[in-house]
Amino acid sequence: MVDAFSVEVEVLRVRRAAVERLDQFDLGRSRPERFS
Repeated sequence: MVDAFSVEVEVLRVRRAAVERLDQFDLGRSRPERFS
């Protein structure tokens, strides 16, 4: 049994990893203007 907090943390971790991977992929073609 997994509590809701552990699920939330895992989702955030996976989402953050996916976002970082996409950002690294985007560095070659476009500037990350959304962070400014």
